[in-house]
Amino acid sequence: MRLGCFTRFSWTGRVLLIILACALCVSLATVGCKKRRDPFYFLPWDETAEIVADADTWTWIWAPDTNYGSDTELCAGYFEDDEEHIYLHFDTSSIPATATVYSAEIWIYIDYTYNYTGVSFLFSLETPDAAWVENVITWNNAPTSTPVVDFTGPRNWFTGWFRIKGTEIDNLVQGWIDGGINNYGVAIKPSWLAPSDDEIYVDSFETIGGRPPQLVVKYNE
Repeated sequence: MRLGCFTRFSWTGRVLLIILACALCVSLATVGCKKRRDPFYFLPWDETAEIVADADTWTWIWAPDTNYGSDTELCAGYFEDDEEHIYLHFDTSSIPATATVYSAEIWIYIDYTYNYTGVSFLFSLETPDAAWVENVITWNNAPTSTPVVDFTGPRNWFTGWFRIKGTEIDNLVQGWIDGGINNYGVAIKPSWLAPSDDEIYVDSFETIGGRPPQLVVKYNE
């Protein structure tokens, strides 16, 4: 009877082959575990872009013709029942037009919050329907805007980086990059109704030593 390759080895040879095979399996398993533990293995995106806002400002219904483009702090919510909106713009031209967005997040640094009345601290992230200019926009001349996604604001007295994210933002930024959507930036507006005295205070690009708003995009080329 014709013998297979394995059966032609002596018992000693067979044992050695089994030991070598086991050592190889252990080695491969160890490498696999290392790769699963190491965040730099198997990342589902190729590149990360951290884009600082090239324009940021806010508007206030109490002073409807005042421009706040040079302010070092941005406000959204209500101050003594008077509504406030934040406007941000990010230049995404550094990302190739053929890129595919894996995720996009808007990072704002909140100096502090007021949530005294206990309202549902819900904000609306919206995209303006027309271009605006940082040192020109006011409450009265601000363009209308279209809601993108709602998000819950931070707890009272919060200080630190706050991330706004969602598939709706991913899709919006994808449109900015490939040209399918005009990039007029975003607006942050309160979704609850006055009367209220609840608001967030955010670092702007003009904040000396501050942390300006950023758009963090993870993408594949």
